[in-house]
Amino acid sequence: MSHSNAGPAPLNPFVREYDLAKARMHRASVREAQAHQVETLKKLKAWFDRPSPPEGRGGLVVLPTGGGKTFTAVRFLCEWPLSEGYKVLWLAHSHHLLEQALETFGPMGAIDRPVEVAMVREPKETLRVRVVSGMPGHAKLASVSAEDDVLIASLQTISGGFRDDHAALFAFVEAAGDKLFVVFDEAHHAPAPTYASFVEALRERIKGLRVLGLTATPIYENKLRKGWLGRLFPQGILHQVTAQSLMAAQILAKPIIEECKTHVAPEVDERKLERWLGTYSDIPEDIVAWLAENQARNDVIVDTYVKNREKYGKTLIFADRWTQCDYLRTALLRHGVRADVVYSHVDAKLATVDARNRRTADDNTKAIRAFKEGKLDVLVNVRMLTEGTDVPDVQSVFLTRQTTSRVLMTQMVGRALRGPKFGGTEKAYVVSFIDDWRGLINWAEFRLDEGPTSDTKAPSRERVPLHLVSIDLLRKLAAQMYQPAHAQPVTFLETVPVGWYHVRFDTQVDADGDIEQVERLVLVYEAEQEKLAALVEGLAKRDLKAFVDPLVTFEATRATIEALCAEAGLATKDRMGGDLTHDVFQLVRHVAQSLGDLPTFFPFGERWHHDLDALARIAFERNIGRREIPGFVRNEFDRVDRYWRAIYGTLEAFRDQFELRSRRLENDETTGGQPSAHGASVSEPTERYPLPEPSEDVKLAVKQRDGWTCLSCGSTDKKWLQVDHIQSVYHGGGNDLANLQTLCKRCNSDKGVSEENFRRNRTPLHGPHPDFGARIEPSDKDRGDRDAWARCVRATLNHYYRCAAVSDVTIGAKGARFYEWQVTLAPSNDPRFVEKHLPGFLARIRTKRRDYQGADALVIEGSDAEGTPRSVRVSASGQR
Repeated sequence: MSHSNAGPAPLNPFVREYDLAKARMHRASVREAQAHQVETLKKLKAWFDRPSPPEGRGGLVVLPTGGGKTFTAVRFLCEWPLSEGYKVLWLAHSHHLLEQALETFGPMGAIDRPVEVAMVREPKETLRVRVVSGMPGHAKLASVSAEDDVLIASLQTISGGFRDDHAALFAFVEAAGDKLFVVFDEAHHAPAPTYASFVEALRERIKGLRVLGLTATPIYENKLRKGWLGRLFPQGILHQVTAQSLMAAQILAKPIIEECKTHVAPEVDERKLERWLGTYSDIPEDIVAWLAENQARNDVIVDTYVKNREKYGKTLIFADRWTQCDYLRTALLRHGVRADVVYSHVDAKLATVDARNRRTADDNTKAIRAFKEGKLDVLVNVRMLTEGTDVPDVQSVFLTRQTTSRVLMTQMVGRALRGPKFGGTEKAYVVSFIDDWRGLINWAEFRLDEGPTSDTKAPSRERVPLHLVSIDLLRKLAAQMYQPAHAQPVTFLETVPVGWYHVRFDTQVDADGDIEQVERLVLVYEAEQEKLAALVEGLAKRDLKAFVDPLVTFEATRATIEALCAEAGLATKDRMGGDLTHDVFQLVRHVAQSLGDLPTFFPFGERWHHDLDALARIAFERNIGRREIPGFVRNEFDRVDRYWRAIYGTLEAFRDQFELRSRRLENDETTGGQPSAHGASVSEPTERYPLPEPSEDVKLAVKQRDGWTCLSCGSTDKKWLQVDHIQSVYHGGGNDLANLQTLCKRCNSDKGVSEENFRRNRTPLHGPHPDFGARIEPSDKDRGDRDAWARCVRATLNHYYRCAAVSDVTIGAKGARFYEWQVTLAPSNDPRFVEKHLPGFLARIRTKRRDYQGADALVIEGSDAEGTPRSVRVSASGQR
């Protein structure tokens, strides 16, 4: 007879039963909710108490990352639904979010400190919480019990259970009766239509069902009113708080994003790279291991901290392997930095499993405690993400590698976002270490989402995706470098995208079954723009049910995608941006999951200013000699209104491409029978060589002198401010401070090469001037904005008078000045000079404003050269 010494199975840490009587002993000292959380709780309580409307009960709470979204929801659930006998079904896409929710209810083990479950009111005596997903270690769906109070589960597991009529799941639902409360974490994209269907089925089954959505991403009303978001959350946004307001209240720290290049190129087989890029998973484990164990790369991480330790202060370093943790700790200690590590590595030297596990837990606990107590400067860890390991006064986080998972990125960065009110810091440094990857990889970027609560539309513009344009462009141009000189290359602009579609869809991102919303930018090129636009437009009318499921694969739908491309007449193989079918697959998934909502196309407005062929021709036609070419190229590369530096990275790479284009141009001229510019007889150039731009120090001094304000229109938007030559370089102007002034990009462009000195407020004109122009107008979205019109009126008149003639523009919010706009000029600027242009100017204003009232008349007051007061008035009716 054999005997087993296996013993009982270990307890599952993801199934917890809390003794509420013991928990309530610490209730008086539970965490105090901040003002914005108190307001959120009030709104939730009012919503919870209202009778259920016919369309069902569902609402959204929007709190930014670091604002305590999970804490606020758990506090509300404990104080009200759970105290009143409800069961809770908490749904999220990723195992990180599931575990974070569990830890927020309370830690495992003896309750010796305040925990949220203490807020559950009597007479309830125990609270059982279970985490269920396909993740190893989590409980399985078959283990779900009707006795469970809170079921924290992955969307895919629960939706699958409902689809399969899983007995254990339905026992839990039946036990809830009419008291089931559903929470959706990351509700801005969860659930996709596949997951929404089971919630609608639940509503049919449970008339008292409550559904609460949590998100850190601002929800725009037009998106909320249509599709599944509006159906799941019919009461809309219950409460929304902006990141900026929490920074102002010192609840959130202001994130400062920094990137540090490692100059390490990961060693990845080309075919393996292509296979990986065809998925949506994070970096493959073998590559992660290679990066983690690269000593030179780890030395860059250590040096970055050591050289900036005063700035970065208390720092969390997120590593990927226990060996990397140990290396970084040893190196930091060698530099006098107080450092320790936290990881779950099992020390095989200890004799028993219990001893090995106990040692790991003990060491981690000691390290975390020392870090919290300020005895350590740096804590190196492997994804220490739970609420129980939160350290409020972290000043910086180091992300030792890039990730494609936005959930993972957000949770890591969130460790440093606690502001002074939470015992944190005013600024939070987020230092990301960037490797030299080949190929277009959509890395997750941290965005502290911000959005007005009353907007009806999402933004229609977004920043240029230079990282994608750069990689794609350089890859194509590198191939051209090795073409024979007589080969016919494409023009440079053909290699630059005309714009991009921004797509979003839910997909499985790893073997654990985690679902995340991924965002991709589909670059569009000139040759395919019209056909691709027609294909996208037609998607709204097609049956795309096969593409709704987040688990759908490209291979399973390849035939359908290829047929779509063929029908649209699109070439898929020899395409400028690579195989088009993968891009179309992403476009289709976006439309399918958004119930016909088409992705937005963003044009690359600066494309025409980034034509290297045109730049090479300028140098060719100006007969710029070989000695002058380096200076010419450097001046162009350093231009602040160009993206050359972001696209090429280095001056050398930019110069190589310029020289390639120049050689092509010279070859074309020679073979076409035209004389080479460098072999022609000496002649005078038709234009003056451009002088070097002012140095960055000089530009900074000018902007500071001018108060960081456009001296023409009055704009203070720093990102558009430029330094302008009063007398243009074309007319011989120099870089001395007296000849430089601050203008916004728009006013600078409108000024051109004319001499207009906005540092003076007295016009050089001696009488009326025929050139009025009125070229500056607000954009369509700002055509009803008074401040925008005040800037445009100021700029238009200042350009006319060739100086800062306007001292004030009054456009009232109501009353007389709402209908009659008034402009006051500085002394010695005669309003009669501009009088004959005013009827046309007023007509343009009224045409642009269209549906808005106001601007029935325009009054301009000033004085002539002798100081005599002068005034002119024009009205829409023609009266003066």
